[in-house]
Amino acid sequence: MARGTVSRRARPLDIRSLKQSIASREIVLPSSLVEIARFALAHPDTIAFSSGRQLAEAVGASPTSVHRLACAFGFRGYSDLRTFCQEHLRQRASSGVLSVPFDRMRADTTDFVADA
Repeated sequence: MARGTVSRRARPLDIRSLKQSIASREIVLPSSLVEIARFALAHPDTIAFSSGRQLAEAVGASPTSVHRLACAFGFRGYSDLRTFCQEHLRQRASSGVLSVPFDRMRADTTDFVADA
C-alpha cells in the first residue's frame, strides 16, 4: 500500500470489535487520522449526533479526513459511521448501561437557570 493511503476493510460488528481491530493493529492509520480516531473512539456519542463537518471542526481536521477515517474503519463514509455510533448508543441504553445510573442522577435547578 502506498504511503498515506488507507485500505478499505469490512464494517465492524460493534464498537468493541472496532477497538480490538485497532489495538491488534489490524487497522493501521496514517498519522493524519490518528487524532481523529482517538476522539471518535472516546466520544461515540458525539459522532452519533454530529455532522462530519462539525467533527472536523472539533478536532481541527478537514471533512475529507473525517470521511477517510470512516472508510479506514470499514464504513461507506461518515454517515455510515454516525449510524453505527447511534446503534451503539441504542444498544447501551436498552441494556441499561448508562454513564451515570439513572436512579443516582439528581436534578440541580442551577443546571437549568441562565446566568443573570
